[in-house]
Amino acid sequence: MFLIDLFINPSFQRELRHVLNRGEAVHNLYRALHTGKIPAGLAKRHDSLVAVSSSLSLLSYCLMAWNTIHMDRAKTEIESIGGEPLRSEDLRKIAPTNLEGINLRGTLEFPIADFASRILPNSLPAALVATKRSA
Repeated sequence: MFLIDLFINPSFQRELRHVLNRGEAVHNLYRALHTGKIPAGLAKRHDSLVAVSSSLSLLSYCLMAWNTIHMDRAKTEIESIGGEPLRSEDLRKIAPTNLEGINLRGTLEFPIADFASRILPNSLPAALVATKRSA
């Protein structure tokens, strides 16, 4: 039945192509996130390969969740300005696998000093911890 639909049903062909393109978009995301080679020592051990693969999947899912949240905010704002909901045909054309708004190779800055007392409370001087807590 699958092959018959594949050869004679144009709507089934379009839907299958759509699903395959979504899967390929996820693979493109994986390739964009992972650069470089897995060191030979890690590549020979099954548990290391599983850890690398799982980490890559987790990072990809985090990125897709981030994109989904921002896409939902944009959708809500567009609908509030326009007054009517977006069409489901248009929503099917977007996916949370886009990389345009993601800084993949830039510098990330984290305000570690703001959280140092919670990260390493025993290694900081008592006066510094007290100052941070009172601020």
